[in-house]
Amino acid sequence: MAAKKKSNLPVWDLSDLYVAIDDPAIQKDLEACKRRAARFNKLYRTKIKKKITSAGLLYDVLAEYESIQQSLAKPVIFASLEFSCAQGDSARGAFLQQMRQKWTEINQDLVFFNIELLEIPSARFKSFIRAKTLAVYANYLTRLQEDKEHMLTEQNEKVFADF
Repeated sequence: MAAKKKSNLPVWDLSDLYVAIDDPAIQKDLEACKRRAARFNKLYRTKIKKKITSAGLLYDVLAEYESIQQSLAKPVIFASLEFSCAQGDSARGAFLQQMRQKWTEINQDLVFFNIELLEIPSARFKSFIRAKTLAVYANYLTRLQEDKEHMLTEQNEKVFADF
């Protein structure tokens, strides 16, 4: 009988994210993201152009959006790293797919944001890019503005988000 060869591959400690694919904290985090995304949608959808009148207000909204996106990415990143460690494990593959699906579902409430940001009048938008208050987001806003001509309607963006 052949002896098992010991693997010299490193093992990742992902416990800073979650302890396992069945960690109850994952579901808890997804539920919190769902609530936060729905709240964000309710507060800002169809209101960005009117509500965002200063760099300070935009900073607060961008910080909340970023925080939601970071929290939403955490389970997907964990699932991806878990799967990359054992690509033959069907349970990990299914878990990765589930996390991607959850990300897509929750993100549907956030698709409007970039589209509506680009509806802010050009002169005001450019002033936001130059604002010291928004320096941390200047690159994001610049890139968003550069991609404006490629932005689709919210409905079409939601369809593409499903892919």
